[in-house]
Amino acid sequence: MGESDTVDYAKFMVQDIPDEIRGNEVHFSIEISIVMCKPKGHFSRAPGVVLDILSSFGGGTFFEGQGYWKGVQEPVVYILISTTGRTEDIINLLRSKIASAQSRLKQQEAFVKINGTTFVGNMLEESVTDQFPK
Repeated sequence: MGESDTVDYAKFMVQDIPDEIRGNEVHFSIEISIVMCKPKGHFSRAPGVVLDILSSFGGGTFFEGQGYWKGVQEPVVYILISTTGRTEDIINLLRSKIASAQSRLKQQEAFVKINGTTFVGNMLEESVTDQFPK
């Protein structure tokens, strides 16, 4: 059987991008879930985060929905972005925006799909997220 030439770009959220694909011009389909609930005692910054992400990528689509994660159902904004660019540039921008969103929204983890592969994890130091409300 032949090998698949599908690249798991999601793993590059926390791993180095190999030199051989760093500069490749690629089409990216990016999906991001942003939780709209705020931790108790905090102002929700989600609308500003959503607009910041969309602006950074030159636009996209978003809609409200419901998410269910680890036993909790919450309202979410689902962002869809379609863009083309150098692998390194797009992944670095996405890393930056997801880390910023996690920090501003005080979220323990982030959910992102890149070209169909999923990243669920933490872009921040655990010592930082340990200080976030549960």
